[in-house]
Amino acid sequence: MFSAATVLTSLVPLVQYIGKAAVDRWIGAPKPTPEEITARGNADAAAIQGIAQMEASYGPVHPWVNNIRALQRPVVVGGVLLTWITLSLAIAFDQRVNPAVYYTVCEISSAVFFYLFGQRTLIYFDNNWFKGLKNGK
Repeated sequence: MFSAATVLTSLVPLVQYIGKAAVDRWIGAPKPTPEEITARGNADAAAIQGIAQMEASYGPVHPWVNNIRALQRPVVVGGVLLTWITLSLAIAFDQRVNPAVYYTVCEISSAVFFYLFGQRTLIYFDNNWFKGLKNGK
């Protein structure tokens, strides 16, 4: 039903997480001293103030811009799934649908589902289980 590549998209977030952890562990910078943390915090605060001043010169960001930013992923996922539903209904009502197109749409919609499922699962484990491992519990 699904190709192996489609199902493996659920592991993409985990591979990204493992890669980031490996880089942080073996290649990453040494642990900062308290003085470095304070200096970095002051630099970050100054950068945030600079960004706030720059944005203030143009005025506040309109709510519709924030809404568009927040809805990008749901709209794309909805479009992919709506395409799959449309083609599935067309086949159910004996409409002519190219099997290669239908197979491709099924694979893409499955990949979207598996990626989001893998990402949400990783977020759950990161917030609950992985933090316990990091803290030695």
